[in-house]
Amino acid sequence: MSFTKLPSELQIEVFSNLSNKDLKNVRAVSTCCRDNASVWLFRSIIACARYQAMGAFQKISLHPIYREYVKEVVFDATEYDRALAENEHEYQRNVDNHNDLKHTVGWFRHAKFKQYQQLYRDQEAMKDDGILLHTVAKAFEWMPHVHSIVYCARPRHIPIEKKDMRDILPRVFWHMPPRRFSWTTPENGFHHLIGAVALARYTKVREFHVDPYPLDYSQARPDFGFGFKDFLFANPDYLESGKCFFRNLTRVELALTAKTPHSLAPMLLEVSRNMRTLLSEAKELRHLGVRMDLFANLALSSTNHRSSFAHFGLSTEWQKLQSINIEGIHATEDELHGLVHRGRYTLESMEFSRCVLTSGKWSNIVEEVVYGTQIGAFVLNRVNEEYVGDERFATMSSEDAEQWYYEGEVGRNAKGERCFEERPGKSVYAWRNLLTGTA
Repeated sequence: MSFTKLPSELQIEVFSNLSNKDLKNVRAVSTCCRDNASVWLFRSIIACARYQAMGAFQKISLHPIYREYVKEVVFDATEYDRALAENEHEYQRNVDNHNDLKHTVGWFRHAKFKQYQQLYRDQEAMKDDGILLHTVAKAFEWMPHVHSIVYCARPRHIPIEKKDMRDILPRVFWHMPPRRFSWTTPENGFHHLIGAVALARYTKVREFHVDPYPLDYSQARPDFGFGFKDFLFANPDYLESGKCFFRNLTRVELALTAKTPHSLAPMLLEVSRNMRTLLSEAKELRHLGVRMDLFANLALSSTNHRSSFAHFGLSTEWQKLQSINIEGIHATEDELHGLVHRGRYTLESMEFSRCVLTSGKWSNIVEEVVYGTQIGAFVLNRVNEEYVGDERFATMSSEDAEQWYYEGEVGRNAKGERCFEERPGKSVYAWRNLLTGTA
């Protein structure tokens, strides 16, 4: 029997195993294959504050077949910048420092600036007039199987946008900050997204992932990426929307990768309070990942808390939590002891990467996990203590510092007993040698 003669249900099931590139090729075989392969092209769709992309988003949500297959909404959080859209001189300064655009001829440059300016105005109109909020809210009413939302900090485009995107500054590129940059706390697109979920009373979203943008910080806006600005709500209704959104989540993966403008520093305590409020609302949480970068930690240190752990809702007791992965957090031994203790009956997996203990010893955490819990998978990946003896870790040479990074995981010894397995020549107990004077 020819493949094209197979029932549509079977064809759709077969096509589910193909990549998007292959699906596009299959669509050219026949009308039947086109229809049955197309449904899998819309498993994940993009939402953003851009008219063309949202037009496509709306069409998919209204399609009687395609909308049934949408499982994930990817929110493109990148935005056109006001400081560049309102000042052509600043825009052209940045064009001069963009490798692919700096050779653009003068008359064409002005036309592209006007295009950038119009895209910025469209973006703001979509937010100010409620178009983004209500379009996404209606779509959630029509798409019954969306279970995941991804916050994307890198530009994501659909094919029909290619012409508009050509030869204008990328939305996250900012080589030279405008001389009169001032950061405010407007409603951003992410607030509209969670507001739309609440407005639609949609309760089926179970996963929230942040996809950070791997960009050289020297070429990024001060507020790019998912960061503290997203937890600062100009309208208190969005905090309530956030609580509704987090309430049904079973998997949360956050990546705080944003540099923090100095003007935001006085608001960090409010930001911290909102972060704790939202995470503590996730009573159904099974899997949690939190990643912070150096800039986020430096910003939090300005609030007189050496521990960034204190700014999250990580002291919450999640009754159903099965795995936790923490990267880049500064914490005290007592804080991590509390985390281990609260999850001792439910946790199956725990990993710390690039974390710093501002007080206490990692060896004490290891002993509690190995001998005081039944956590099956416990991993330390390049963690350290803030001080080694009387010397600050951050002031050590790279060669010396390398000796004080701890790595290892829980395993079983020859007797079948739980133990902590480490790389040869390194041990979380090495600090004891400093006390005894041994090598």
